[in-house]
Amino acid sequence: MLAGPRVKGLAFETVLGEVRRLRGPETAHAVMELLTARGNEVVGTSVIMVNGWYSIAAYRGLLAAIRDATGEGTEVIRLIGNSSVHTDIPRLYQRLLHALTPKTITQLGARYFKRIYDTGTLSVVSEEDRRIEARFANCDGFDRNMWVEVSGSIEAFVELAGVSEVTVRITDGGRDDDPTATMIARWG
Repeated sequence: MLAGPRVKGLAFETVLGEVRRLRGPETAHAVMELLTARGNEVVGTSVIMVNGWYSIAAYRGLLAAIRDATGEGTEVIRLIGNSSVHTDIPRLYQRLLHALTPKTITQLGARYFKRIYDTGTLSVVSEEDRRIEARFANCDGFDRNMWVEVSGSIEAFVELAGVSEVTVRITDGGRDDDPTATMIARWG
């Protein structure tokens, strides 16, 4: 068993699939080449076990390799976080989720978060008209890229409630090695 905070293999598989879908197979290959050159533990396995646990450090390495391979900033990471949620949740459930409120969807997102990471918690701090404030705590090992990816995921969960023009801003924490972050989602 790995020591330290861990992430499910599903996150690696989904993110690599989204890189392939959004930026092409050449970019996905370049990401894998970078991971190999950097000795990332995940590429040393022949198959990523979707229900297996891998280190947060390896996941941080994946997100850094994506930015390096694409030459893009954190926006590509936010986009991947958003599209990963839409990919992970089957279309049938997405249609059903449109009947729920953004707050309820975000609370469901907290359960999703616990399925992916073995560290940290997500709670909805406040809800107002077209605004939700969420707080993450005890997210050991997270870096800025991971926080940006999570903000893209929050954006996607709010979109699943059938709202549009969603923006998510990190208002507190959310830096390299910050175990906490506060995010505010707003929509039109």
